[in-house]
Amino acid sequence: MEDCPQHAARLEAFPAPVREIVTLLSRHSAPDATQYYARIRQHPRALKVKLADIADNAHPRRLLQLPPAVAERLRGKYAAALAALGSGSASTVVPDPAPARVLQLMETARMRVRQAEDAGAGAHTGDDTPGPHLKALISARDTALAELEAQLTAEAFILWSDMHVLA
Repeated sequence: MEDCPQHAARLEAFPAPVREIVTLLSRHSAPDATQYYARIRQHPRALKVKLADIADNAHPRRLLQLPPAVAERLRGKYAAALAALGSGSASTVVPDPAPARVLQLMETARMRVRQAEDAGAGAHTGDDTPGPHLKALISARDTALAELEAQLTAEAFILWSDMHVLA
């Protein structure tokens, strides 16, 4: 509702219990965060939806795709939301399935892309030689692939494939 107010009228087509839940989950339903979470906490179905939303948003694979500072800020935000909702655990820290080396490679890939963009992103040299942006991506991909092949873990392959799609 708050992201697409132009579609608010469509909500009227749904049964009253659904409209109630959607309204409760809208940030505009309460004057402040304390009241917002208190109202959701009192409604079992709205609480279930909100907890599922937080679990999805806080999933490690999703957070790994963000810059580390942003991911850390969001972990704090989600932990505070869980605590306000009275969740048994206010922690959104889930054991990380990725080996530390894979995480390091992902950050290196992000850094190389930024460096290539700073150097003139994707400019070609005039012949068939790839520009600095493409060279950085190829280098990051090849390094990550070699490391992942050496580890041969399903988790590492999933992370690599996510990173490859983003590149």
